[in-house]
Amino acid sequence: MGGETPSTLVGRSGPKETVEVSRPANAELGRVAFKEECASCHAAGDGFDLAVFSFPDSTIIRRALGHVNELAANDIVAHIRTIQLENSTIFGPSKKSESVRSHPSAW
Repeated sequence: MGGETPSTLVGRSGPKETVEVSRPANAELGRVAFKEECASCHAAGDGFDLAVFSFPDSTIIRRALGHVNELAANDIVAHIRTIQLENSTIFGPSKKSESVRSHPSAW
């Protein structure tokens, strides 16, 4: 299945079946995906620049989809929001960060 959503499976009998693959966003996987697919074009190389500018989730996902699948894009959002949470003394309290903690399905 390769982690893509949705994925198409072909059984021995031949018919195709679409299966939705879903899981909560994972900040650590997002860090890895960002490093492998995005870091070379970003000033900080770790996503800190995206965290500073507080881009909305939809913008991060839209831009990431040119390079990674939807699951990885959501993981990248989780990674960026984690940077914001870990650096809250720099960024200050964020409503966006609060919504990420309480509503991970919104990613």
